[in-house]
Amino acid sequence: EKIKDQIPTTDTVHTPQGKIPTVDQIKDKITPPEGKTISKVTIIENPDVKNPGESTAKVIVEYTDGSSVGTKGNPVEIPVKVHEPIVKSNPDGSKPEGALDNYVKVIFTAGEGGTVSGDLVYYVSPEVEVDMTESADKITKTPSVGYTANGGTWSPEIKAEKIENEKTYTFNFVKSKDIVEKTDDSVEKPEGYVTVKFIAGENGEVVGGNKTYYVNPDANIKLVGKDKATGATNELIVPDAKASDNYGFTGWVEEIDYTNPIKGDREHVAHFALGQVTLTYKAGDGAT
Repeated sequence: EKIKDQIPTTDTVHTPQGKIPTVDQIKDKITPPEGKTISKVTIIENPDVKNPGESTAKVIVEYTDGSSVGTKGNPVEIPVKVHEPIVKSNPDGSKPEGALDNYVKVIFTAGEGGTVSGDLVYYVSPEVEVDMTESADKITKTPSVGYTANGGTWSPEIKAEKIENEKTYTFNFVKSKDIVEKTDDSVEKPEGYVTVKFIAGENGEVVGGNKTYYVNPDANIKLVGKDKATGATNELIVPDAKASDNYGFTGWVEEIDYTNPIKGDREHVAHFALGQVTLTYKAGDGAT
């Protein structure tokens, strides 16, 4: 029997990166010549699946009539296509070219306190471990006023694992303090916050030094005098002002608004004026 009459036709084996195809997967892509039935396929050399791209499996094909094709020195070569195990979806979220039929969907979404944008839908191989960390890091996290992305986490935790069913990762934004005191230059103003300042004018001081606060305009924060403070989280206490010797504190400019919540920037300057000095004279001789 001529050797060429024993040579099968082959189709491409598709596999994700890191997954060596099984004998059965390879056998399914081998079509024997007319009149032949495959009894056994022996792998001589597995394909290189370390990187995406084209590869080759080398095999010996045996038929039920006792004939065979391929040897260790001259095996039958089966083309193998190695696919990326993580593939971005099409713009409409559908499965893209390059994703195998069994790839499953992975979705990134935002929890309370912000939004996420960028590449939010992927398809991944369920046959190998995948780590979505790099994809998650590329996503833009935009916090709402009163929240920050710093220190935020994904739920569930992202780790290297096999993802065998559709999975959603939700980003958890961190709630910011509604009142942030700027104690030094390292304290940054949270996005969307307004600024409230208490500054001393001439001839006096703000007790403890001038004060700058960053305030969440959506948190219903109100200014309150120290004697009226209840300890509520939406209270910002107005600091004391102390005049220099011979001067008196005359008030804040702009005037303190204790009624309305802080919605915009405010700057309060403590004003001081020369006080009245009472002089006492003792009448001398000849005084009338």
